[in-house]
Amino acid sequence: MSGCKAQSELTITLENKTSGTVNFLLELDEPAASAIRSDSFDSKTLSQVFNTKKLQEAGFSVEITDNSNGDPSKIELKAKFENEKQLKNILEFFAPSDVLDIELDSTGSLFRERQTLEVRLDISRLRESYLEDEDVKNAIEESGIEFTEFESLINEAMSSTTLNLKLNTNSESKSAFISGDETSKEFLKVESDSIRTRYLLNIGFAILFGIAGISLFWRNRRTPKLLSSKEKETK
Repeated sequence: MSGCKAQSELTITLENKTSGTVNFLLELDEPAASAIRSDSFDSKTLSQVFNTKKLQEAGFSVEITDNSNGDPSKIELKAKFENEKQLKNILEFFAPSDVLDIELDSTGSLFRERQTLEVRLDISRLRESYLEDEDVKNAIEESGIEFTEFESLINEAMSSTTLNLKLNTNSESKSAFISGDETSKEFLKVESDSIRTRYLLNIGFAILFGIAGISLFWRNRRTPKLLSSKEKETK
């Protein structure tokens, strides 16, 4: 893993109420991509490694650029969510909830709408999950690799990995740049407090058209009608 570099970017964008989009971009330099594909052993494509079929079945749009000519390889995932539960389910594809968790809330009145999104990230738990997983330990032992060597590889991989976390609303954006060997917890929060302009415009137009309709109806009721020739003869 020496010389490997991996850069990732996770962007969560809030749109209406609790709906929005998640974009994840992972960029691997050639040594990192080669290590992930296991080019020295039983080589696989990045599509196979990341199981793109399963991701697509889960609702992600997936785009992979798998290079072996020295250029960086890229994996880009996009998904939409309608509420907090769906957003949590999407993020669990990237990390367990004790590593990456969120709180999403939306409250509104007749005239205003307030959105709040808070993300809690503990990268140190990701490292611990690799080192404490019994299945991983058994696989390491079966492969003949010393656990201390495996721990050293994990530490090296984490130190060469970075994450750029971005949160967006229609009125605020925040970001945090996090290294894979970060030991402190990261909290990021965005809020949006806005007037429901579209709703108010719709109400305004409805009232305006209602008044216009009543006025036209009243005018037609009070306008005297011209008598036809037959009506004149009768009178």
